[in-house]
Amino acid sequence: MAEYRFITSWQIEAPLQAVFDTILDSLHWSDWWPGVQAVEQLDQGDANGIGSLRRYTWKSLLGYGLRFDARAVRIAPPLVLEATVEGDLKGYGRWTFCHDRGVTTVCYEWDVHTTRHWMNWLSPVARGVFVYNHHVLMRRGAEGLAQCLRARLIGVSERELPRPARINSVLGDDTPVDWRAAAVTGVLAGIVATFAQLLLWWVASYAPVGMLLRDAHLAAAIVMGQGVLESPATFDWRVMTAATVVHGILSIAYGLLLGRMIVRLPMCAALLAGGTFGLLLFYINMYGFTAIFPWFSASRDWITASAHLLFGLSGALIYKSFHDPET
Repeated sequence: MAEYRFITSWQIEAPLQAVFDTILDSLHWSDWWPGVQAVEQLDQGDANGIGSLRRYTWKSLLGYGLRFDARAVRIAPPLVLEATVEGDLKGYGRWTFCHDRGVTTVCYEWDVHTTRHWMNWLSPVARGVFVYNHHVLMRRGAEGLAQCLRARLIGVSERELPRPARINSVLGDDTPVDWRAAAVTGVLAGIVATFAQLLLWWVASYAPVGMLLRDAHLAAAIVMGQGVLESPATFDWRVMTAATVVHGILSIAYGLLLGRMIVRLPMCAALLAGGTFGLLLFYINMYGFTAIFPWFSASRDWITASAHLLFGLSGALIYKSFHDPET
């Protein structure tokens, strides 16, 4: 998951009560706040509005939509509004208000993480875009609010707060490893790495099928003996079955190790750990195992190293995106 913490401050030359009431009446945000497509009332809550549930649909600058439900947990007129959030975003939002010398200051704290898989996937490279999108939408909200109240907007400030250090990630916590998910992740990452290796062989002007059959014989020799290496690298169902079993068992074992390594890490750190893990496997397989199975030195090249790197990266991405209990 990708976590975001923002503090936005608006300063508007308008009465405190008017600013508070306009923001409290979120059912009409779409009248003045660009980006808000719709707000629906799902639950009225109690007489004071506590427990009320509203569904918000937003459209970003890039065209993608976000939908989440916000439940009011604190309403203290005209000073505080607070709600918990569930949906494409999960967390909480808090509005606080103060007034001094004719100027109302609105402070908004937004502490959420994304639950949509594609946003989690892209977060390592597109986080800056998501942050910029939030800041622009909030600035437009300030401008829209000032126009709605026919007031002067004095200033807007935005900043992203540092995410809290995950102390438990270092000291250890009780976050469980989903062993079944980790095993499946290993198999899927192995498939991704195999297809990547075929593509790289083709790009490097090798015969992909011939290279695949060669590596199948190398793997099968672990269980069938070195005699397999003396036969031509042609299709043999026994060799292919043995090689598939060997690769499958190793992929599952590596997937379990990788899952244990990254279960408590956020996505960016997990990807870094996965890539490092993949390169470490390359050196173990191609330089360590060759002490026992020397014939594997034949596949010790940059293509095999790249495939191992992709195994670690794709394994981390798959596990954290689909099987992380916090996602």
